[in-house]
Amino acid sequence: MMRLNLTWLVAIIVALTQTGCNVGSGGYTYPYDGTWTASYNNAADWPLKGEYDIVLCTKPDVSLTIIKGMGSTKQTLTCNFTSTILAPVTKYLDYLISISISDTGVTNAIVNGYPLEGTCISTVGCSALSGSTALSLTR
Repeated sequence: MMRLNLTWLVAIIVALTQTGCNVGSGGYTYPYDGTWTASYNNAADWPLKGEYDIVLCTKPDVSLTIIKGMGSTKQTLTCNFTSTILAPVTKYLDYLISISISDTGVTNAIVNGYPLEGTCISTVGCSALSGSTALSLTR
């Protein structure tokens, strides 16, 4: 009988201690968690034509998943250089994006080592800026 009482006592203590530990499906929900579309823009990164006749660049938006207010992704700028006298060339520039969003919407980001700061205007739109560079998040 003593062994049964001890087992029940242990079961009750374990249940009580796990109640506040976010175990299972309960717990805190971060308002900005989820899947976002990220776009980084720095006009200084777009190349000049130089000796090439045509420069075509693309930088598609990327998906960013934020979990517990934090996330990271990579966006790539791809430029194709063509000329009537020079061989065609393709160049790539990767942007490594890390972001954290506080519960109040304060947005801090680092892109290729450069810090950006901003805010969210709602749970579906955030931005971070530094000089002429900008990171925008939408969903």
